[in-house]
Amino acid sequence: SGSVLARLDCRDHELALARARAAHDAAQSRLGLSEQQLQRARELGSKGFFSKDALEARATELEVMRADTAQARAQLATAERAVGKCVVRAPFRAIVRQRLANVGELAAAGTPLVALADADRVEVAAQVQLGDRDSLARAEEVRFVGDGGTRRLKLTRTSPAIDPQARTVDARLAFADKPAPPGAAGRIVWRDSRPYLPAEILVRRGDRLGVFLEEAGVARFHALPQAQEGRPALAELPAAARIFVSGQLGLNDGQRIAGSSP
Repeated sequence: SGSVLARLDCRDHELALARARAAHDAAQSRLGLSEQQLQRARELGSKGFFSKDALEARATELEVMRADTAQARAQLATAERAVGKCVVRAPFRAIVRQRLANVGELAAAGTPLVALADADRVEVAAQVQLGDRDSLARAEEVRFVGDGGTRRLKLTRTSPAIDPQARTVDARLAFADKPAPPGAAGRIVWRDSRPYLPAEILVRRGDRLGVFLEEAGVARFHALPQAQEGRPALAELPAAARIFVSGQLGLNDGQRIAGSSP
């Protein structure tokens, strides 16, 4: 942390700092002179050469000088702070992911200059299908496969918000060991202990995806509510179910299977 990210043109602020420092030095000098004058007035007053009213006036002048000096000190601190802001430093140990400003470009307060990634807290952001959310949460081992090879992950949190279009949720995972480089792309993989049906045996009937089962010589379409096109589907079926794994595309619900008795 503290590494320099950018330096801003600071000439105007440096001039303001020089003026504030000069004003502060002048105020300090006036304060010192006022203190000496009050001390001398008290000495003369004790000998009867200085009136009480004149002595009180000198004391009031000293208080005014003290207030002026305090104001000058605050203005000097403000100017020093403005100069300090001309050097933009990283607030934490970070990696620059993107430069958002160019040399010579006007940068006002609040202008984004760089995009940073926390070098000590690299995590994976993944969009997980809603139907896979619980499976991911139960998985004993999750891996990142992509740039930089394969690395073990652990799920840290899953957003409760659901993308209404893609039907996905945002999941965040931390690296169990050495993290992948920030900005690395890949996919997360895990093993689910529950049985799944391969995507190639799924068929669509109407607006539903499912499989055909053989029941007493008749083909019965069994819808799988969580099934998605082109993805393995959770096998929510009885253990003794007999599934058609070939020829299922031409079947209709209730169709008698050739060779079976009525």
